[in-house]
Amino acid sequence: LLKPALQEYKQQALEKNQPFGEIFELMEALTLMKDQEMAEAGEQRKREGEEDIFKIPRILKRKERIKKLRSDTLLKKRNVLQKKKNIGKNQRGWPQRGRLDKREN
Repeated sequence: LLKPALQEYKQQALEKNQPFGEIFELMEALTLMKDQEMAEAGEQRKREGEEDIFKIPRILKRKERIKKLRSDTLLKKRNVLQKKKNIGKNQRGWPQRGRLDKREN
């Protein structure tokens, strides 16, 4: 919006051999700087997107490892609870089914 108007005004000033004006030159320089910053920001976003693609397998591996750890901890908890349950049964004088059955098979 501002850039085309500045270019048109600059062409008119050049055709009439009049000075363009310091304020307008400053505005033109500022618009050029802003365009360059936006272009650099766009390139940086593209680079970050490419870097994120490389990070995906690492994230997936971390998630898989966490899932494996969860299953291990759950198994350990289950084993501990079963041992406590069996100890209580043994103290009451109930027969030990689990260990004897496994040895007979």
